[in-house]
Amino acid sequence: TVFGGLPIVIFLGDFNQFTPVGGHAMWRQDISYTQVLQAGKSIWNRFDKVVFLTEQMRQAEDLLFQAMLERARSATLTEEDVAILNSQ
Repeated sequence: TVFGGLPIVIFLGDFNQFTPVGGHAMWRQDISYTQVLQAGKSIWNRFDKVVFLTEQMRQAEDLLFQAMLERARSATLTEEDVAILNSQ
């Protein structure tokens, strides 16, 4: 896609996600057993500019929910968080 005359490739994802079931993530360094994975790794390694988005926009208006989601993501939910989630 072109943004302001600049070629941009956008990958979306959360690097804190669980690994794929029955396989390995393409970005892992120890993948070497199939031609398809080698091609994917080769493409991935060609990127020299990476931008990490750190600002949460989807829950920007609900800071309490946003904080709870961040705790869930890092496996640090409080007892109050669990009670709120279980009440829904």
